[in-house]
Amino acid sequence: QKDAHFHALVSNKSDKPQRVWKEWCSWGYYALTFELTDEAGKSWTVKKRNGEWSKNFPDWWSLEPRENLVLDVYFSDPDAWEGFPRPVNGSQVVSVRAVFEIKPDKFSDEYRVWTGRVSSDAKKLTFYHYKK
Repeated sequence: QKDAHFHALVSNKSDKPQRVWKEWCSWGYYALTFELTDEAGKSWTVKKRNGEWSKNFPDWWSLEPRENLVLDVYFSDPDAWEGFPRPVNGSQVVSVRAVFEIKPDKFSDEYRVWTGRVSSDAKKLTFYHYKK
């Protein structure tokens, strides 16, 4: 079910506006990842699949102080994400931590885009096998 999704919130907790790269351009496409750990203690990183850009230029959101940005995560779309659990039968419980990271480069400096790494608290989620 490709349209199954959840939301990830990026929050500006500072007292001044912050710019963050938009997801559609190459600078922001890989900013959001997830760290997963299963019940046996195995850990891995979930990330977006390689993207292709017919048009690509720096583009950003401006978040006002204490404003949130809501990102849709279509976790069940195998063309978008790699690494989310896809149980063949039954379900799988994992601990999930969202990570939002923008690394500094000449464009983040030029356009004054926020750089750094932040992560959420870990939450236990259950992924189920979907039967049509």
